[in-house]
Amino acid sequence: MITKAIVRTPAADMASGITGADLGKPDMKLTFAQHEGYVEALRKAGVEVTVLEAQEDYPDSVFVEDVAVMIPTASGVAAIIARPGAGPRRGEVENMKSYLKTFVSELFEITDPGFMEGGDVMLVKDTFYVGVDKRTNQSGCDQFAAVVEKLGYKCICVPFENGIPHLKTEMSQVAENTLLIAERFADRPEFKDFKKIIAPKGESYAANCLFLGETLLMPAGFPKTRAALVEEGLNPVEVEMTEFRKMDGGLTCLSLRF
Repeated sequence: MITKAIVRTPAADMASGITGADLGKPDMKLTFAQHEGYVEALRKAGVEVTVLEAQEDYPDSVFVEDVAVMIPTASGVAAIIARPGAGPRRGEVENMKSYLKTFVSELFEITDPGFMEGGDVMLVKDTFYVGVDKRTNQSGCDQFAAVVEKLGYKCICVPFENGIPHLKTEMSQVAENTLLIAERFADRPEFKDFKKIIAPKGESYAANCLFLGETLLMPAGFPKTRAALVEEGLNPVEVEMTEFRKMDGGLTCLSLRF
């Protein structure tokens, strides 16, 4: 059950950030409104939300999930400070590190030659699945595994070369033992024990949902995906994400949750 989240206000220059999408530049007035809607959706789900001020020097800094991973422990919450594979984003780390130092019981860091981004990390029950790709390398995954295994978790590295930013770009947990997953990942052995809902053709963006334990958030505007979730007995809450999509951002990217 997710009870707390940390988000960051978008930088005014978010449009100059890193993206592989060809959807045009975000409308910043609408971006700020959608971010407020996201925060409101979390709060309506019973999540206590801390909103950090914008990091104006870092246009991608609204995507806070990439710079740290929160880990529930028996004594509270630990955090692993990431080392983004996207070099221009590494300056975001120190600000978040300083904030989390006063908040978590244990703080760990990914170090050179490893790099890792939180968008590649999916926690389901007691297992972390970590994508190994352009943004997270094998050393980063190995370092992450060494930490979480000491904290009582399992870790499975999931190498892929699919031209997407992160593992969670095309998969997410949507119920206790159910994944919403893009077809290209559906037959991967790492996920053989899950029930799977295959993201409908043309709606792979919607595979990045946000499961809060009792509430499921999904991006608005994907009727086939919504119908597939409803058919499985789920009742997703839609959140407008059009402007963040233009920057390769999804629902999970916008918060650190614990």
